[in-house]
Amino acid sequence: MEIFRPDFMLSGNRLLDRGADPALALASARLGIPYVTAALGVDGGDGKIEVLRKCDRGARQLIAASLPCTLLFTDGCCEPRYPVQEALLAALEMKIEIRGVAELGLPVAVVGSRGALLGKERCSFPRSNPQRVTTPAADLPAFERILALLSGGIKPRAGKLHAVAAEQTVEKLLDIFQTEGLLGGSER
Repeated sequence: MEIFRPDFMLSGNRLLDRGADPALALASARLGIPYVTAALGVDGGDGKIEVLRKCDRGARQLIAASLPCTLLFTDGCCEPRYPVQEALLAALEMKIEIRGVAELGLPVAVVGSRGALLGKERCSFPRSNPQRVTTPAADLPAFERILALLSGGIKPRAGKLHAVAAEQTVEKLLDIFQTEGLLGGSER
């Protein structure tokens, strides 16, 4: 948006898979561009537009905005138009303009993983042999069956109380970790 500086941006108000999509609204706010959500219709000219907006309880609101502007349309505001076959065939022959980082005027430091606001996270795979959950007995009360399912089949372990001197605490902890296999086979 910063590079092309469009006069008018149109999008849906919601994503189909997860609901509200704040990306265009946040980008418009960052650039200081007015945006209107829940738009039903638009009319205008001479650098200004009037937008009919859907409000609570079926009310309608007429809003005036200057261009450039972002409109986020609500679902059901219009019927989608499908292209005719001639337009589809003409689109296949169109040349697609390809722009690289240099043509867009972006410094390399803001592109890719170096310019990402979120860093890479470590990927881990599930355990190869997960704990099997057994079906609780049908004669148990419902609450106990639910608790058995939520436990994941893990039986509570009996704890051991170790009372040792402060000097031996680290040594005893390392022995416990080694016994439980938490040290990965490393030698002390």
